[in-house]
Amino acid sequence: MMKKNHTFVGKAPYNFVPLPEKIIHRYESADDLPTHDASRKEDHNLLSGEITFNIVAENSILVADGQNNGPKQFVKNADGRYEIPGSTLRGLIRNAVSVLSLSNWTEQMDDERFYYREIAGKTSTLKNHYKTVLDIQSFSVNGKTESIPQRVKAGYIVKTGKDEYCIYHAKSDGGRHGKTYYKVNNKSLSIRKTAFERNVREGFFVEEAAFSLNQNGRVVKLFHQDASFKGQLLYSGYIQNRQAKKVSAYLINEIDKEKTPIPLRPEDVKAYNADLQFRISTFPGDRRERMRKFFELPEHIGIDHAKPCFYLQYGDITYFGFTAFLRLLFPYSTKDLLPEYIAEKQRGIDYASALFGFATDQESKAKYASRLHFHGAAVKNNVQPLKPVTVQPGNPRASAYRFYLKQDDVKNNDYHTYLTKDTTIRGMKHYWIKDEDPPHVQTTNKKSVTELEFLPKHTTFQAKITFDQLHEDELGLLLWALKGPKYHQIGMGKPYGYGVVSFELLKCFVTDNEKMYNDLTDFFQIGQEQKDVDAYILTYKNHLKELLIKSDYPADDSFDPEDLESIRTFLAMKEKSALAEDNMRYMDLKGYRTATLPSANKLLTSGNRVYKPHQRYEKQTTKPRGRHHQRQQRHKARETFTHNPFQDLLKDYQKKNK
Repeated sequence: MMKKNHTFVGKAPYNFVPLPEKIIHRYESADDLPTHDASRKEDHNLLSGEITFNIVAENSILVADGQNNGPKQFVKNADGRYEIPGSTLRGLIRNAVSVLSLSNWTEQMDDERFYYREIAGKTSTLKNHYKTVLDIQSFSVNGKTESIPQRVKAGYIVKTGKDEYCIYHAKSDGGRHGKTYYKVNNKSLSIRKTAFERNVREGFFVEEAAFSLNQNGRVVKLFHQDASFKGQLLYSGYIQNRQAKKVSAYLINEIDKEKTPIPLRPEDVKAYNADLQFRISTFPGDRRERMRKFFELPEHIGIDHAKPCFYLQYGDITYFGFTAFLRLLFPYSTKDLLPEYIAEKQRGIDYASALFGFATDQESKAKYASRLHFHGAAVKNNVQPLKPVTVQPGNPRASAYRFYLKQDDVKNNDYHTYLTKDTTIRGMKHYWIKDEDPPHVQTTNKKSVTELEFLPKHTTFQAKITFDQLHEDELGLLLWALKGPKYHQIGMGKPYGYGVVSFELLKCFVTDNEKMYNDLTDFFQIGQEQKDVDAYILTYKNHLKELLIKSDYPADDSFDPEDLESIRTFLAMKEKSALAEDNMRYMDLKGYRTATLPSANKLLTSGNRVYKPHQRYEKQTTKPRGRHHQRQQRHKARETFTHNPFQDLLKDYQKKNK
């Protein structure tokens, strides 16, 4: 009987707002943008003024001050008052504006490339590709099966200039077998057995070593005074498998200074360093510094600072690393997997760029300053920080392709990855709005955790945005970005429900620009008039509808922009979610290796099939019972079907806002 293919449905504290259905351009070119000084007569009737509102913490909140020592503490201004920086508000509101205006927010997205190692994974295409590239062959050695990557060679990585590196070859064993490195175990030892076993166990260590080879090309007389060869012994840590911890120790021949070194591409070096910076946070705290030094590239220039490494030349790419089973670089980046209608170069300037400004465009040589100024939001009430909350940093990122890439048509565990352009990214990551759900940190190692010092719920901040030279639809969009979402999230701890805020007492004051420019006698008595917020929002929605119709999008006069999936999903995710709390938490590592994440729209409109971790990956809190009972419990825990009351909530929301 063929084994049934189980694809678990994942859960996470986040999901994704879909990519915009169409990119809408507010202006055809930079020449059409309003002038900042109203030097053109047609700009005299534009709107300037300010928006004031209170930011009320619905849950505990922390916008950290960037200090690295001790608990993360809230930012304070020059007066010593707690304050949400204007830059934080700017990023938050730009995010909302981009979604609600169908702007190309992917231009602000980091273009990341990721590494992978897939020896025994579930994704068949990726696993096969990995084995093909490394040419992994299995051999019987002393009655045991060993897998050896045939294409991988050993060498030495050398820094040659600023951000420039090359790889020197390691010498071979004289042509007998042509090896540049050898796998070592304690049977090769003639002395220092105890020290060797300790170094293997601790891992991530390099030392000089002398050795000899037998007729079969295997290491003998390691650390022996009569040894014939020299090299570097590299302890690359261990790999956890189901049976035991597989230790790895490799002996690399000394550097060959005669052969021409292999230059490394700058983009590959950049990708490696970026990946390492992320991985450092995932290293165990008690070994983090040792692992960092082991995996980082040489700091100083010159062959005297060379580090032993492994490398593989495949096509135009030289892969490199510090274990024989190299992590390979995916050929496609996040931006490579954008749909064509977004990725292609388009003329025109979208709403977000027009409001928030942009740096010099290489094609048009144009640049444009922001017409919005976000003031720091100082606290209004006297508050005291709460007792610090301990969290353990390090969560999946876009390299978790099962969650971050669309997996709609996956069959037989052949998931979409960054290996081919068969899919696209999911969209913009947002966290579910939920009650505080403090993490349960089990480690006692202080080096691997972070303490967060939150301000309590109900803390209130006074915010102000100054705007200048806006059209009515632009002001309406800005106001909708503030008022449309019921809740926003600011600061740290979003996966655990922290930082949920509401914007209250929203007021808009507009200066009569036309009177100011045309009647200088009243210049100092112009003042500001409070305006109807909802009227401006409606103006924007109508204008967006016109732009959609003009762009041949299938819309008519009855069309509501909130019917667009991207906008509908965004606003719905800013409601307090009715999903079960357990379905908005991080899974264990096994979950991310075996599960896919349903789209936000699917979760919001239908019942959800939620991944539950296998019982043996959870902390055992009760005495285990018989095997039959355990088997039943494991089967029950794998898949659960729950009713999602968010469907009714979403319907009510849509009715209320029509």
